Amino acid sequence: MKRPTGFTVISLILGWFAIGAFANGAMQLNAEHGSKIMAILAFSYGVTALASTVGLWKFKKWAYHSFLVWSLIVVATMLNLQFGMYGMYRAPFIAFLGFSVFILALLTFAVLYIKKNLTNTTQTS
Repeated sequence: MKRPTGFTVISLILGWFAIGAFANGAMQLNAEHGSKIMAILAFSYGVTALASTVGLWKFKKWAYHSFLVWSLIVVATMLNLQFGMYGMYRAPFIAFLGFSVFILALLTFAVLYIKKNLTNTTQTS
């Protein structure tokens, strides 16, 4: 079955996100003001983004689960940046709330899109 165009777009975006996440994780480990929690989140973000990239690119059924885990790490990272990190990145609450609603809507749309397209195939992983 041909890979949907949306999977190609999401895969390319997630691939770039993975590269950025690994760089961010490395900087968090070496920075004077780095955070071990943020480094763990960044590396987890990178690993799950990379797994999702490969799974979506190859149209594997497990890509749905890796994307779902990546989405949860995105939410955990947002919460850590807002409420953790010693307040270094804290946004006004209304801005954080608006941004969170927007990101959650995007993630929900993407998760449903991936699930719908992966369940329409007979390919097994």
